[in-house]
Amino acid sequence: MRPVWSVVEFISLIPVLIERFVLPDLLGFWVVGDRYTPNFIVWTSIVTDNEKYVGSFGSKFLLSLAKKARVKIYVTADIDELNRRSRENTEFLTCQVKLYGPLAKALNAYTLDTTHKSVENSFQEIKLLVDL
Repeated sequence: MRPVWSVVEFISLIPVLIERFVLPDLLGFWVVGDRYTPNFIVWTSIVTDNEKYVGSFGSKFLLSLAKKARVKIYVTADIDELNRRSRENTEFLTCQVKLYGPLAKALNAYTLDTTHKSVENSFQEIKLLVDL
């Protein structure tokens, strides 16, 4: 049932993406998408225990939409810091990092490593990227 479930999830995501991301962007609004398309792909891959989902048609389609974003930023930290900040187990975090990195690269996203940065320093770096 997992392949069927991932298709149902993909289909249910499309209207949300159009309403919250595609249409506002087409109308000229800045859209900040925390937990946007890459998160859906990683989450579906982990929940269905199928790392190959990242290379599926649905994932490629979603990534093609995400590539249209003006600024793409992948915010991360090293695994020890993520463990310190999160309530998730180490295995889950490690799996996420393993999947997010290649997605960020495929999107040509700027990688912001916050391991040794304050929130203020990270924010200043983001401001420079979005030219605020």
